[in-house]
Amino acid sequence: MIDFMMTTSEKMNLILQRSGKTKKWLAEQWGISQPSISQKFKEDNWKESDLKKFCEIMHLTYVINFTDWNGETV
Repeated sequence: MIDFMMTTSEKMNLILQRSGKTKKWLAEQWGISQPSISQKFKEDNWKESDLKKFCEIMHLTYVINFTDWNGETV
């Protein structure tokens, strides 16, 4: 069995692609330079505040779930 997990940056890229948006567009909405946003994607280094901002820009709901190994979600 292959355990494939997408990184946060991969998920965010997929959301951008599906909505027809670019990193350049995202950077403009965010108020930062395109190289800065590209670096965040490259490093896959996102703070919680970054994720909330991304969701705000993309009109998404931000939810955190903790799930234990037995499948129980808190």
